[in-house]
Amino acid sequence: MMSESQRQSPRKLTIGEVFKHDDPVGHWMFSVTALAEDLMVGVKPSQQAQADGDLRAMLFWHRHTVSRLYEANRLVHPVTSNAEIGEFVGGLLERAPGGANLIEAYRRPTPGGASPIEQMYGSLRHLTVHYSKIGEKELSQTLENYAYLPAQATIGQNTSGTPEMTFGWVQGVRSMEVFGEITDGFLERLHSDGEVIASLTASWLMVVPVALALYCRARGIDLSELIDATGWTAPAS
Repeated sequence: MMSESQRQSPRKLTIGEVFKHDDPVGHWMFSVTALAEDLMVGVKPSQQAQADGDLRAMLFWHRHTVSRLYEANRLVHPVTSNAEIGEFVGGLLERAPGGANLIEAYRRPTPGGASPIEQMYGSLRHLTVHYSKIGEKELSQTLENYAYLPAQATIGQNTSGTPEMTFGWVQGVRSMEVFGEITDGFLERLHSDGEVIASLTASWLMVVPVALALYCRARGIDLSELIDATGWTAPAS
């Protein structure tokens, strides 16, 4: 016989029950939650880095977020190319909570052109995808381009008191690659890019719970068995 606690506890679902291996919509739903996980992990530390004025952390989380947003193109393309996924998603990406049109953000203006997110990612791709190959042109060109920047390492302590060494030349090069020269319009450009990134991130993060609720209803999945909300407290009205 089941105990009282077992009767009161909701049944725990398995991945196989929620996301069928041969269900295209299930594939999309699993993937969009993976995107949300990757974006959410950077929200708090990114905000903290800005509050602390920590350039190294700001650069890292900026690159992390832009690269994840760029990879989200794999979630947008099936909405317009797969009839079953397109029917399920409907206008959710075009009229996303948060204000962004997630279809337009990834739409190329011409066959050979770049979408807004591709343009933003373009200057970061070699810093977000891979380290430059030793002895080849890419790294040689980078070192030549920024040969005039200061080179200094710093030894200090992190917040837990552990010794930490930072390398200013890496921060310098990455800062230049990400943000460019600090010339007229630099702050305006930085602010504009930040607003776009924040809007896209917020919109994706708000799309996911809505899509998940629709998905569970369409697949006959009990949300109370899928979601553990015991650690959540509703905000005071």
